[in-house]
Amino acid sequence: MVKLDGRNAGGYTVAALLPNLIHREQYLDTIAMGAVDLKDAAARREFAEILRKGDAIRIAPHIFGWRDPLGTLMLAQYGGAGTPDMPAPHLVAAAMARQYGWRLAMPVVMARSVLGLAERPLELPEIPYDQSQPRHFTKANLTLISASADLFDLSPAGQCLRQALPRDASGPGLVEIGEQAGGAIIATAIFLDGLRADLAAGRLTEREILVANAIVENVGSVGRRAPKEFVPPPEDEVVATVDQWREFERDGSVFLTAQRVTGHPHLSGDRLSRTSPVIWIDERLGFARTRSRLYRLGKKVGA
Repeated sequence: MVKLDGRNAGGYTVAALLPNLIHREQYLDTIAMGAVDLKDAAARREFAEILRKGDAIRIAPHIFGWRDPLGTLMLAQYGGAGTPDMPAPHLVAAAMARQYGWRLAMPVVMARSVLGLAERPLELPEIPYDQSQPRHFTKANLTLISASADLFDLSPAGQCLRQALPRDASGPGLVEIGEQAGGAIIATAIFLDGLRADLAAGRLTEREILVANAIVENVGSVGRRAPKEFVPPPEDEVVATVDQWREFERDGSVFLTAQRVTGHPHLSGDRLSRTSPVIWIDERLGFARTRSRLYRLGKKVGA
């Protein structure tokens, strides 16, 4: 079986991080790969046969979509077959980064999610990269846009600060963002080392330093009120809602569990075993922000 070259698998780059930050909507996903991922001549010959049989698709020069072998096996058990689906745009972008030596930067929508300011996006059709010429790939629904060169001097965590901080936020407002982000994805190990390195190297602006220091000082904390600038969505807006919920702690993180969840993009009317870790929860307002999304709080167990 063809094996992908793992040289970039553990790299601390945006291209390596994005596949782990986006929810896989379908259990059986399609891999995006470049010719550079085929480790030797035997693997290249084997993949050429896979491509000839139609078990892989050509997306761009030297870039292919290939159904995960485990997914192919499981589909076969249920009578599934046919051409692999198009990989998600961010997976195609990561394959292009490996193939062509491009560097990707953190998209604004993902940066806001990593900081706990917005829900996790389901798809990233537009991603910044380090080339001067924008590129659009219609088949993959992907647009690569040119990013400022100084963005690539920062770690992925520093890029999130540069891309996502509100331009009109006051000093205290920035500190509050950092305090709340102590429970967000940016406060996890895969981002913190880079954030500390950016601080030590003096690569951050004064505004970014305020937020970065507040994050480092509040790692693992859970806010017990919504940020001052949080505006609750209207009653008629669809928001994931939990009923008969309670919170519990595990491995230093706080989670919510509920007997019923509605309005969730992936679950409907089912019991919610647990959310992603909670960033803040405000029972007075009736909302909670987790690393994945905003929840409207219904009835609490025992209330």
